[in-house]
Amino acid sequence: MDCFLSSPIISGSGQTLTVYFGSSDGSLYSLDGLTGSVKWKFKTGGSIHTSPTLYKGVIYAGSWDAYLYAIDATTGKENGKENW
Repeated sequence: MDCFLSSPIISGSGQTLTVYFGSSDGSLYSLDGLTGSVKWKFKTGGSIHTSPTLYKGVIYAGSWDAYLYAIDATTGKENGKENW
């Protein structure tokens, strides 16, 4: 069973809302805030129970695989990761 323990963050305004959240399936999701459709999904090596943070176009999220990921908020591509 998949569950969501992280709080979502919302970016944008008006017709360009985006929702980001982590999941116990090990993925970070980006959803269109108006339609709910998936914009992108980024898979990590472990569950994501932390709430993501958005700073200067990059989403930061920690995973149970012991990495902090930096993900491009628009494309969902990895910008880097740091073992912690």
